[in-house]
Amino acid sequence: SIVAWNWNFDDGNTGSGKNTSNLYSADGFYDVMLEVVSDKDCRDTLIQTVEVHPLPQPGFVSDENCENRLIQFTDTSVIKKDSISDWYWDMGNGLLFGNQNVNTVYDTEGTYTVKLIVTSIAGCIDSISQDITISPNPLADFNNPDTCLKEASKFADLSTIASGSVIAWTWDFGDGDTALSQ
Repeated sequence: SIVAWNWNFDDGNTGSGKNTSNLYSADGFYDVMLEVVSDKDCRDTLIQTVEVHPLPQPGFVSDENCENRLIQFTDTSVIKKDSISDWYWDMGNGLLFGNQNVNTVYDTEGTYTVKLIVTSIAGCIDSISQDITISPNPLADFNNPDTCLKEASKFADLSTIASGSVIAWTWDFGDGDTALSQ
């Protein structure tokens, strides 16, 4: 009967026992050797080449982050060999998607953790989580003064925003005149 199993994983690590494991620190090809020893000290050796596939490097970017607006999430994941075959998105708001690039709307301002899990064609999986902040939309408002013909109309901005500040104004007076100041 076999009494010893001696493993060499071709990366500086060794092992023993009928079943064992090894954690490779780099992708590539490794010549794994198994030597088995019988109770009569008879030996046999087998060498098999094992390919360790690289992990995908997940990544994504998103555009405008305002509540109640369609936001595009673009996959920027890469892998140095093979290709990515599957994408799984958890948008942090209860929505899940399985496309490479996705769009979604966040109904409420706040911070959401978006998670992207990518899988290579070799079945290697990695993920990334990023917090995104959804900002509130400002509420446009101004006083509505009545005025007389040939008198200057004086409008005052009354716009508000729940957090942050309004940084730009575009006025259209309905007569072809516009303004960009508050």
